[in-house]
Amino acid sequence: MKSKKILVYSNGEAIGDGIYKLNFLTTLKNNFPSYKIFWLTSGPTAYQGSLKKISHAFIEKVFTEYYGKKKLRDIFFTPDEIKNTYFDIIIDTQKSPIRSTLLKKLPHGLFVSGCLNFLLSDLKPKHKLLTNSLNAYLINLIQLLARHEEKDLLDYPFKLSINKIYQIELNRLLPRKFKYIGFAPGAADLSKVWLLDNFIAVATYYSKKAFIPVFFIGPNELAWLDLIKKKLPNARFPEIELKERKKNNGGIELVVAIANRMQINLANDSGMSHMIALSNSYLLSLFSKHDPAKYAALTKKITVIDSKSFGGTNPNLISVKYVIKKMNEILKAL
Repeated sequence: MKSKKILVYSNGEAIGDGIYKLNFLTTLKNNFPSYKIFWLTSGPTAYQGSLKKISHAFIEKVFTEYYGKKKLRDIFFTPDEIKNTYFDIIIDTQKSPIRSTLLKKLPHGLFVSGCLNFLLSDLKPKHKLLTNSLNAYLINLIQLLARHEEKDLLDYPFKLSINKIYQIELNRLLPRKFKYIGFAPGAADLSKVWLLDNFIAVATYYSKKAFIPVFFIGPNELAWLDLIKKKLPNARFPEIELKERKKNNGGIELVVAIANRMQINLANDSGMSHMIALSNSYLLSLFSKHDPAKYAALTKKITVIDSKSFGGTNPNLISVKYVIKKMNEILKAL
């Protein structure tokens, strides 16, 4: 029997977006197991890069040629690889009318899209969707398909299995007899970065209370290492330490394994915060320019501090004193 195909279309995924959408992917794959899932974007996607290994369990193929990025070109020149493939279902997760119209040109059976309040969609919700959450919106698209096929939508949250080697190594680096707090001071978008001095101030406060600060340092933050080590001699950098011992292959698994050892983690609105959210530890997430109701990491153990509550989109409107206050409230409740 010929397998059925679902095409999912998006504007692309940075690593944080890709992690966020793993819940959508898991739910789609498990509710429609007889379908093969294909992924098409108008720009770069982490599912073809840093998340390729994880997403491969759900996605049959990621199309490498972008579609809808150069709209005029795509009107007249649709890549053969997609225009010659029939998709039983197309799920359009973005809302650009031009891109949605282009997408609907592709050979397909059902077209599901929230663009223009579902005007172009073959399936429409019975009631207006009252949610700001991107995850809830994406799950609602799957819900439309489930209702169409007259079946109940089952919940399948994404879970990441951790390599036992990391657990063994972390038992040595971060013994369980101590208490740790994780700090992720970076972000790809520098406008979302709380000052490094602020992170150091919070870490210094908790160091005096017998917590060991553990820093998640990405490639773009390596220049901060010397300053952090100077200000916080007891700080640990397990990703870097394991890399030096050639025990770190990088990636999400290690970040999640480290985060699991933390009492709480403090992070900017970033890809790292979404990685930490896959752990079973608490996350205090600092938001600024984006709407946390829509983009906050998917974990029940999250507390958000939004700079807009303090008058603007500059993350440094959030004070060190307020962050410590919120962290103490969470720690007291543990």
